[in-house]
Amino acid sequence: MENIKKLKEELNSRIDTEYEDFINHLKSLDSSTVIDRAYEIVSKENLRSIFSNMDFDNKDKINTLLKLPKILDVFYQEWLKVDVDEIEYMEYCVTKLVNDLTKYNKLVEKQNRER
Repeated sequence: MENIKKLKEELNSRIDTEYEDFINHLKSLDSSTVIDRAYEIVSKENLRSIFSNMDFDNKDKINTLLKLPKILDVFYQEWLKVDVDEIEYMEYCVTKLVNDLTKYNKLVEKQNRER
């Protein structure tokens, strides 16, 4: 188990370094290019968080990842291939929150009338 912990630390260190290098590279670019790559920034930050919180059940999985030259980039490129319509998820979130807020406001109004 200790071996997995050390490998996980190495993995996290590699991912952190890759992310920091990526951000430092972006800092050398003009602002419009950085804005154009905002989705990549957020996606790689999310991937970084996922890997950081991921529990690995064996060292083979970590070793497989450590063999990749750029871990975040590989997974970001794969993520781009996934056919997910984020707008649908956002619409769901907006609709749900509007409904929840409306219910809350109606409850507050009802309580105020009863006073």
